[in-house]
Amino acid sequence: MPPSSGELYDFRCMPQEITVDCLLPTGIIVPLGCVREATLAQVKASLFKKARHYPLFRLLRNPEYYNFVSVLQSSDLIEFVDEDRRLCDLHLFKPLLKLSEASENPEEKKTEAAIHQAVGGRIRDFMRDDDDEVVHFRKQIMQECEDVVNKRDQGTVDDRLPYIFPPEIEMSTELPSSVKSRFKADGTFEVKMWVLSRRDVPKPCLISVHPETTADKLPKIAMAQVGQLMHSTACHIVKICGVKQYIVGPYEIIQFKYVRDCLTKGLIPQLILIPKAKVCREISQHAFKLPAYARRKAGADLTTRRMLYQINDNFKVKIMSAYYLNVTNVDKVFVRAGLYHGTELLCAEQESKKVDNSCPEWKETLKFSIFVPDIPRSARLCISVCAVLKRSRESVQIAWANVPLFDFKSVLVSGKMKLALWPVPKGLTDLLNPLGTVSRNRKPESAGLMIEFDKYSPNVRYPTFDEVCSNGQRYLDQKESEDPGQENKDILDELIKKDPLYEITEQDKHILWAHRYYLKKNLPDSLPKLLDAVEWNQRNQVSEMYRLLSGWPLVSPEIALELLDCKYPDQFVRDQAVNWLHQNLPNKLLAQYLLQLVQVLKYEPYLDNPLGKFLLQRALLNYSIGHYFFWHLKAEMHDPSVAFKFGLLLEAFCRGMGMHLRTVLKQVSALDKLTQLTDALKSDADKKAHFDRQLTRPDYLEALQNFASPLNNSLILGTLEVSKCRVMSSAKKPLWLIWKNPEFVGDGLLTNHQLIFKNGDDLRQDMLTLQ
Repeated sequence: MPPSSGELYDFRCMPQEITVDCLLPTGIIVPLGCVREATLAQVKASLFKKARHYPLFRLLRNPEYYNFVSVLQSSDLIEFVDEDRRLCDLHLFKPLLKLSEASENPEEKKTEAAIHQAVGGRIRDFMRDDDDEVVHFRKQIMQECEDVVNKRDQGTVDDRLPYIFPPEIEMSTELPSSVKSRFKADGTFEVKMWVLSRRDVPKPCLISVHPETTADKLPKIAMAQVGQLMHSTACHIVKICGVKQYIVGPYEIIQFKYVRDCLTKGLIPQLILIPKAKVCREISQHAFKLPAYARRKAGADLTTRRMLYQINDNFKVKIMSAYYLNVTNVDKVFVRAGLYHGTELLCAEQESKKVDNSCPEWKETLKFSIFVPDIPRSARLCISVCAVLKRSRESVQIAWANVPLFDFKSVLVSGKMKLALWPVPKGLTDLLNPLGTVSRNRKPESAGLMIEFDKYSPNVRYPTFDEVCSNGQRYLDQKESEDPGQENKDILDELIKKDPLYEITEQDKHILWAHRYYLKKNLPDSLPKLLDAVEWNQRNQVSEMYRLLSGWPLVSPEIALELLDCKYPDQFVRDQAVNWLHQNLPNKLLAQYLLQLVQVLKYEPYLDNPLGKFLLQRALLNYSIGHYFFWHLKAEMHDPSVAFKFGLLLEAFCRGMGMHLRTVLKQVSALDKLTQLTDALKSDADKKAHFDRQLTRPDYLEALQNFASPLNNSLILGTLEVSKCRVMSSAKKPLWLIWKNPEFVGDGLLTNHQLIFKNGDDLRQDMLTLQ
């Protein structure tokens, strides 16, 4: 997570008493004394009370017609529609508030403000961006969100229950011996079922349950044995004691992870019967409403384009000039360019002449040794401005950019283009960065490069999948039914078992390609290795590969995940991989691979991509998946190369999660407070005193109590036990925090929740290592 910007510019913690200058619509400025914990509603009430003694007060309307507006430290001008927010949580640039007439459509403004708070400010960048791809994607993804939410929320409360409280199910149906050993002679096992007596006091009762009993039938079985202790005979649901999880669905009780874990440890599962009506009150239906920009109809695209295969020319790019390079101690600068398909160089790199760095201008055309019709769909131009150092005469990269040669509509780039360059990543010594982002650098005054592509009239489009298959020359080097022989089979088996990082040789490529039909029929999981053997700058091979791909058998989830690596940028390959994940990746397995899948989203060149839609759909249909999806994306928002793409997905997800957006905002607010606290502790001499003082402030207590844990949304963090919390002694000053568990725990040991908050370390690498 990025470091906090503090409660006020130049102040990590806002002074306890502060004067806020309030600008009225009449032009009058009213200085207002406030405490840092004051809510905007309290500030407004005090302002109107004091403004009575100032000129032109009679011209003001009633307070409910106005909202406060101010400038944040992020330089955003924000209208505050949630008046329950406190002054110290607004992150103002200066203590200045302007009273302005409330905007129209207040509900939409509240939603936008909540998303702005959850995402971290990017939503206003989306609104200001008029790029065709951004506008198209925002409209389309919202319409898809609407379809998913309507599908999720249709039906009864029972249908929506698995989304709100998704059960944790073990995938394996085979029981470990440690579980079987806990069964009694008749094949049953005991659970302690707690019930609410007539005085609403939980009372326990041991009941015997058969492992194959389904969760749907468990309440009736339990009530038949303990019904005499209950004060109500209404419909009930079984809940796990101590956590916000329910035993629901068509699953056998022994499939539930909690039950298996208890039996493995020799513990009796602790369950409680909860009236169904009480649970239903927590499941409110969310009416998804499309924002105004998504309701606007787009005009039909009537542009005439010709197919790529009709071009008879080599690929060229003209280097014009560079600006804002801001380099010192260099002699000359030059431009280096290469065409890449993933990590594979398609043809020889090209280099411009070297010119003086004071006003670099080339006006030079670089011609590549690749025929335009042979350019693959996912090719990119990797380009960098390099410099020759004065002393060592060594060439180094000083700025770079990557450009997809086909846009999101499959149209070949043409004409003049102004590239906003990225700074060189730390540790990169190569003169090109082919694995870098293709996103535009939106930072103002970044270094830039003017280039010009060949312009065709009409524009050129990449052929469709069927057109690629039909236009390529068919290979006649092997019959589909031909047997490779035992020796070649052994070689192929050995090649396929090689590590994904193994770099195959030219001989390996020849063997794999020669026996591609055998691999398709008998070894479908060999697809990544076969793709490594394809010469992507030969359209006949690409055409043959597409024909093979169209009927390729289902591969394992692990192989489908491998196909989403940066080595395999082809859009049709990645689309097929996502289709296989749709068919073959259950939520239990998706939860394990979610971190990796969010990381490979970085390699998607376009905003509108099947992987992003797949993850968004699963996140909206399963609250647990959605919880981790949100935080994996949120953790990347400090990285400018992916912040825009991930922010758009977060915006769509926040609109689709409905009532759970409040839960997420509570978690975001809590982490913001903890981040501010740890930042302040690093520079404070008396850390213990500052820590204790801050945790007793009203704004900290409000933010840090009674919310779902960001680590596991089924754990509810209740009252913060301030006296037991402490600052740990390591360099990052992590916090040891303890909360009471507000859930009924039965005889369980989960009476409190203990967490360590550490600001400054990225633990995702540790998560990947542990996997």
